[in-house]
Amino acid sequence: LLLTEVNRGRLALSDVVRLTSEKPAEIFGLGGKGFIKEGNDGDLAVVDLHEKYTIDPSKFYSKAKFSPFNGWKVKGKIMKTFVGGKLIMDEGEIVAEAGSGTVIRRAMHP
Repeated sequence: LLLTEVNRGRLALSDVVRLTSEKPAEIFGLGGKGFIKEGNDGDLAVVDLHEKYTIDPSKFYSKAKFSPFNGWKVKGKIMKTFVGGKLIMDEGEIVAEAGSGTVIRRAMHP
């Protein structure tokens, strides 16, 4: 949905990055995340801003198989997801072994 709004000119891609990567890493104290920078973890989403598709909750990798956006036609899709520099999802399919991630505890802020 956010990438569709980028395509419509209602939202800047830099704002999407800030709101979904940079700020959450800052708020939750996740060092090594939120920015592409040498020495950081290498968690990245590669998007195709021109790819069109229809939202289908039955394809979600989630226990929730519903969405208020079911059937919406959108433009802009995540094509690849890397965690720690390793390819985890490729064009909507999980390619990593189960349990390959790491739980990261939130840093406590005063």
